[in-house]
Amino acid sequence: MTPDTAWIHARIGRIWLDRLDFARAAAAFDTALRIDPMLDDVRLGLARCWNRLGRHGDVAGLIAAATTPISSHGLYMRGIAAMGLNRPDLAERDFRAALADDPTHREAAFELGRLLRAGNRLNELGDLCDHLWARGARHVQLLLDRGRVEAYAGRADAARDLLFSPGRISRSTLDCPAGFRSLDDFNAGLAAELTTNPYPITDVPVDELAMRGATRIHHLMNGRDPALIRALFTAITACIDRDVARRVASTPDAAHDPWLQCRPARARLRAWGLIQGHGAYEDWHTHRAGWLSGVYYIAIPEPFSEEGDGDGCIEFGAGPSMADRYPETLRVAPRAGMLLLTPSHIHHRTIPFPRPGKRISFAFDVRPLD
Repeated sequence: MTPDTAWIHARIGRIWLDRLDFARAAAAFDTALRIDPMLDDVRLGLARCWNRLGRHGDVAGLIAAATTPISSHGLYMRGIAAMGLNRPDLAERDFRAALADDPTHREAAFELGRLLRAGNRLNELGDLCDHLWARGARHVQLLLDRGRVEAYAGRADAARDLLFSPGRISRSTLDCPAGFRSLDDFNAGLAAELTTNPYPITDVPVDELAMRGATRIHHLMNGRDPALIRALFTAITACIDRDVARRVASTPDAAHDPWLQCRPARARLRAWGLIQGHGAYEDWHTHRAGWLSGVYYIAIPEPFSEEGDGDGCIEFGAGPSMADRYPETLRVAPRAGMLLLTPSHIHHRTIPFPRPGKRISFAFDVRPLD
């Protein structure tokens, strides 16, 4: 094994990419491709980095140099480059081609939907949702876009059910994992584990993540006591299983509920830690890659209140673009030990708090594997 082994550089590139360091990831991917030009998955990683770094003009040539026919994700990356070059016509062509090849491609559906909304082509957006659904796509981006179409068409009840249904947001208290004296002791260990993690992320592109002024932990298993993280994964997975079973059992005609129809047959839990001090917050966002998303609160500086300005609360709603039509929101004041679960397409944000201390949480998505 030598430093000039392509897969080593590819692996290093993926690590930097996970840390959102696109320049270092690009350098590693570029080296891997120079050693082995056949690594087309690495080529796509490099295309993502170049798009993030503003090298849009280089992406088309990079994709064209692939050793296999251009994949749906390659078409998507080329479409992103076209957007960066202010060529929405070419971007739309590539996003549509990506979806023709793979109707389940979430990112292409999101970008094409955004183009159609920007052009006020709402009938086309509705047709796109129907077409992709008919071809077997079952992801929550379709629910969000369908909800927007229903809203603009004046079908308020149908839109509200898709965009923001407070009854779909559940809260519970995590069971204390075996081997710990109490949930407080478990949380104290988790707080120390996350705040001492050697790989914090503090600098992120504002259009990549909703994090504003906080610290994010991606490499959860690289701390001092990964057994704590494994115990948390196990406890949360058990809560998710119970929650989903309850939702299915309590939903009339669950087989025809749009969100439950998107439930993946196979999924994985993608998680990250989040440390927010005073003034830090998460802007309005959804979790496009997930089906079900959640947050577990590990530590709270002092009790928050849903009253007044809602300092420190998490807030759910229909999102900024729909706020004039659907102003209703739901605020939840977090407390240590609380677990919140929500469909991934429901907009949410956190409200900053002015007092000293840290709000430490563990956020996650249930992401489809199929």
